Amino acid sequence: MTLWPPGLRAWRIGFALVGVLLAGTVLPRFPLAPDLLAVLVVSVGLSAGPVAGAAAGLAVGWLLDLVPPGGQPLGVGALSYLLVGLLGGVCARWWRTSMLAPALISAAAAAVVQVIRLLGRAALGASLPIGPALGIVALTALLGALLLPTLVVWQRRLAARRWA
Repeated sequence: MTLWPPGLRAWRIGFALVGVLLAGTVLPRFPLAPDLLAVLVVSVGLSAGPVAGAAAGLAVGWLLDLVPPGGQPLGVGALSYLLVGLLGGVCARWWRTSMLAPALISAAAAAVVQVIRLLGRAALGASLPIGPALGIVALTALLGALLLPTLVVWQRRLAARRWA
């Protein structure tokens, strides 16, 4: 049993790899950057359900944990993005009920990631940068409001065509 058609899987894997590389190399250079991976994983959950969202989140989180610089305990990314994918799948029923829903779901997803990252930093005894974490949540909410509807429609159309 596959979670989605093979062609769509290839597109999602490609986007995940590009997102992980951006998150590990380019985005750390900016003081505040939206969480592109959270928006991508939420879109998988919204378009394919909680199981596919959780699987995509787990895969993206593992990739992110393994890409240098790493800085977090191994597994923090996998756990956080697994929960984000699950959140996207759970919200799939009602996300179109309001124009604010994509922004709220993206903000909740980014908040989950940031809280788990802060807990990981606290476990290591590092400082807790709450201000930047709130900025990342706000930027991710804005990005999600702009991109989520398009990403979900695109993924559903590709899945309906059975290739991608």
